[in-house]
Amino acid sequence: MSRNLALPWYHRQDWSALHALFVEREYLPSNYDLWKQRALRAERRYAKKGYRVIRVTVTPHDLEAWCSSVGKPVSLNARYEFAIERMTQTDA
Repeated sequence: MSRNLALPWYHRQDWSALHALFVEREYLPSNYDLWKQRALRAERRYAKKGYRVIRVTVTPHDLEAWCSSVGKPVSLNARYEFAIERMTQTDA
């Protein structure tokens, strides 16, 4: 039985705006292509472990609004919580 795993997924046109929002941006690649390469590697790794990886599109506007509504900074944890919530809403 596979378990669902929400993977925040960004689009090239949003990367600069998203990167500017991230509170820990110094730990993330400033280059979209490098981010995507790492994300694809993580996606394959989780799939091999039996997860059903679900890409959840994250836009700057939606993420910033969500973080503001729940009182959280735009951090790694917040991005994953946002993706999990969106995935759950989609599956419902």
